[in-house]
Amino acid sequence: IKKAIFAYGVRVHSEATMARFPEKLPKNTEDYRFKTEGCFPAQDYSPHAYLYFRTDNETIAQLEKEKGGKVTECEMSFEEFLESYKQKSTANNYSESIIDIKRQYLQTKGFPPIAFQFMSDDMQEQVDEDLIVYNFSSSYGYAFDYDSGLVVVWG
Repeated sequence: IKKAIFAYGVRVHSEATMARFPEKLPKNTEDYRFKTEGCFPAQDYSPHAYLYFRTDNETIAQLEKEKGGKVTECEMSFEEFLESYKQKSTANNYSESIIDIKRQYLQTKGFPPIAFQFMSDDMQEQVDEDLIVYNFSSSYGYAFDYDSGLVVVWG
């Protein structure tokens, strides 16, 4: 119901947006969250929806196969990113939490920072740096984490 209200009541391009979201949630779903943004009259603003849930690896593999898209490759591993951050941190007296550093790293893979922000604290801690991110544009995408069972859809 929330998907339909968002698609037809808030989102301008509802058909294209909602086609990216699953018609129904998989049977084996836990920790479901569906965050929607309201309409705000501004020139550069467009409301988005964020779907989060956990499921088993078989279901993730099926969803990943169905959705397709372009995987965003990262130029460096998380360990290299963390080392680079530590070097900058020492020089500039930065001190951010590992969660903030993970958010920054996932952003380099194309995972929207706002999607990370809307995750529960538990999801933020458990999401793996090897999160598989598919982007269709700067506004639409999927992310799959086989280690924690997390699936994220945004659009």
